[in-house]
Amino acid sequence: MERPAAPARRGRALPLPRPRPGPVAARRRAHRHAPRGQGPVGRPWCRAGRRCARTGRRGPGRGPGPGRAAAHRSGAAGRELGGPAGRGRGRPRAPGAPRRPDRPAQPRRPARAGLALKVIASRLQVAAGPGAVVARTSADEFAVAQPAVDGSDGAALPDSLLEAVAMPYRVAGVEVVTTASIGVAVAQDAQRSAEELLRRAGAAVHRAKARGRHRWELHDPTDGDGAVERLHLLGQLRRSIDQGGLVLHYQPRLDVQSRRAVGVEALVRWEHPTRGMVPPGEFIGLAEQSGLIRPLGVWVLRTAVEQAAAWARSLPTPLEISVNLSARQLSDPNLIPTVRDALDQYGLDPALLILEITETALMEDAEAAVATLGQLKEIGVGLAVDDFGTGYASLTYLRTLPLDELKIDRTFVDGVAHSPHDRAIVAGCIHLAHGVGLRAVAEGVETEEHHAALVALGCDQAQGYLYRRPVPAEELTRWVTGRAEIPTQATAPAARRRRA
Repeated sequence: MERPAAPARRGRALPLPRPRPGPVAARRRAHRHAPRGQGPVGRPWCRAGRRCARTGRRGPGRGPGPGRAAAHRSGAAGRELGGPAGRGRGRPRAPGAPRRPDRPAQPRRPARAGLALKVIASRLQVAAGPGAVVARTSADEFAVAQPAVDGSDGAALPDSLLEAVAMPYRVAGVEVVTTASIGVAVAQDAQRSAEELLRRAGAAVHRAKARGRHRWELHDPTDGDGAVERLHLLGQLRRSIDQGGLVLHYQPRLDVQSRRAVGVEALVRWEHPTRGMVPPGEFIGLAEQSGLIRPLGVWVLRTAVEQAAAWARSLPTPLEISVNLSARQLSDPNLIPTVRDALDQYGLDPALLILEITETALMEDAEAAVATLGQLKEIGVGLAVDDFGTGYASLTYLRTLPLDELKIDRTFVDGVAHSPHDRAIVAGCIHLAHGVGLRAVAEGVETEEHHAALVALGCDQAQGYLYRRPVPAEELTRWVTGRAEIPTQATAPAARRRRA
């Protein structure tokens, strides 16, 4: 009788070809020669030839022997089989034995912002009424659509929405009060699409935010989209800077005692191809916000320096010229080279150029402003504080900054003749300027009473519509040459007071 073949002995697998030396081969050798039940450097590994649930590795291919359980020494599989964490050989859990309780998962708490948005959404739905649709359009914006009823009060819906949003509520034990800005757009006919209504409502929202927030604004169909108009105006301004669509007008500054012209201020004007002459208030702020103020300022500076150099060659006595600097220009690292290059190119004496900086621009970055003004002073140009009294500059800066001139704002000059308070403020500014060695210049002189008051208070220079409106360079040249005499800069009170 033929004896049956003996079953294959479970023993060590045939040796694999010797791997090339390297970190992988080192790990394999560590597995092969590691103590039973341990991996490299004493770390546990699965002896069942299966992929370990914790490390993702496979054992050396040795299956579980008789009575042995395939388990990781300290992994989750060992706990599932009832073995405690860290046991070498996990045993199967006996039937009916209690399972070791795992640590319960912590419930995920919703974000507080999400809770607040849910509260706001529910309030908007209640305030809008059963026939309205409330939808969240972005992170913190909602859209409410409601059928319009002829003869109804259009303010009822936004007022109720504002009232509902403003009611305080608590989130995670913290009391929260929410404000909202609402824009209202009404479809005049059935041809209006939802996208167009949302765009118009968005324009009204921006108007509400600009006018103080927590209010509502109605979009006027006769008005254009302000954002689109600003984009068009910005593109036209950029082309005008490149193509020469800007001009400079000059307003003379006079010595208060003798009424003799001693200088001018350069003011930019925009000759729009369709709108005509655009006032500075409509495009200077736009240029400041968009960053176009830097190329615009460079053009104004170079044009003004060129004109001042021409006047210095043609007039018996040269005129000082004042140019305004914005906050962005003051922080521009190219400001110093631009000023120096313009003076060198046109051959203007640096003492004839005065750069005017507002108090707000000085206070945005005081340390950087001090450094920049010091470099400008090294070039030799004059420096003035414009609109003095309307900002928040400390009086300490009048002593530390290398200034030459202090310009009193027109809001105080307007009441200098009839208001004791304004007169006291103007008198204080003049005495303060003289006390720290600066020249006092008054803006906005429009009447003879203004002029007489400034003479009595000892003001040095003044400018305003009483003397001359801003005019082009040719017209100002004729006006200056037609006067009796142009005083020299050595005239006592009008001369620039330089500190030692």
